[in-house]
Amino acid sequence: MHKPLALTTTALLAALAAGPATARADRAARSSLADELGFAAGPATASGARAGQLFDTLDAELGLTDSWTLTLGASATLLAPTAPDRPRAFGDSGGSVFLFSGGVDWDPGTHVHASAQLSASPSSTLLADAGVPFQRSATGKLVRADTLVASTTSSLGGTLSVAYDTASGGRFDTLVLGEVAATGFGVSQRVDELHATDGSVLTSAELRTYCAAHACAKQLRSLLGTQSQSLEQTVLTVEAVETFGRDTDLGLSASAYLYDHDPTNAGFFSLIVAGRRSTSGGSPIAPSLWSLRPSVAQRLGPVRLRAWFERDAYVAGEGHSNIVGLRAELRVAHRFRVWLSLVGERDVDGQGNTSPFASTSLGARYEL
Repeated sequence: MHKPLALTTTALLAALAAGPATARADRAARSSLADELGFAAGPATASGARAGQLFDTLDAELGLTDSWTLTLGASATLLAPTAPDRPRAFGDSGGSVFLFSGGVDWDPGTHVHASAQLSASPSSTLLADAGVPFQRSATGKLVRADTLVASTTSSLGGTLSVAYDTASGGRFDTLVLGEVAATGFGVSQRVDELHATDGSVLTSAELRTYCAAHACAKQLRSLLGTQSQSLEQTVLTVEAVETFGRDTDLGLSASAYLYDHDPTNAGFFSLIVAGRRSTSGGSPIAPSLWSLRPSVAQRLGPVRLRAWFERDAYVAGEGHSNIVGLRAELRVAHRFRVWLSLVGERDVDGQGNTSPFASTSLGARYEL
């Protein structure tokens, strides 16, 4: 699910790494520190100006009382320079994104758990390449136009989740989670430079004329003049996890995405959310409309394995994505565990073009 990044996910779902039946007791007993370092990469497309990413996430949980836990965190994402088709067509590209969050978990020791969190990302500018086929009106020659997109974004969001866990301690346990996540983005995107692969420099007027008569990506058409606007996104999520024999979890999660206006008019969505959401949901090339994620997890002594598949439908006419993920976790000591995550994504845009994306991360958590 392409949720706003709440460090890793919501605090409750992070606690489920220990298993729904024992998560509540573990979280009430102690505080913890965790860090996750990872890398993600995929090609830029006409509808998704993506770039390689190096990210690090640090979060802390501080047990205030037996019922209340304070959660704090910060993440930093560095976007690698993108490579246009024509070498040295652009100067610098890439950029950095920072995200900070804080919240509270309430666990009264019954079957109900609640979590609230605020997150904020200061304004930052990312530069990335996006390409579009371009036909010269004078010669009729078809060339590729490399466009340098400048995206300045900030965000402020909040997440509220409530869960019910049967926590019977028997052969079967059920956990049901409901979550609302709202994020407001301040967005300004523009096309800074235009270069053709034949070495010529294009003007915005040429590209505007071309896109008026040909099928250019909607995200690119919206940027042929500088624009600044806000975008409000609300994500409604329902998740159920069934535990069998205390060691096997089967889960199913569904999300619906709501926007205050057509999100494709904001420009390249991949640059808007870069560094501001969990990488377990891949890297979307367009705004999501709905997503569905089945998952399975198995505990084998100190090892826990979790696998999932996710289907994301983008807003009308923008395509879809399929995501697969695997996480292997090892409890090295009573209070220390490490994990490795692998995520692969295949996007299909509105014109049927496909593009891959992949990420890997290594993390560790120490319970104080």
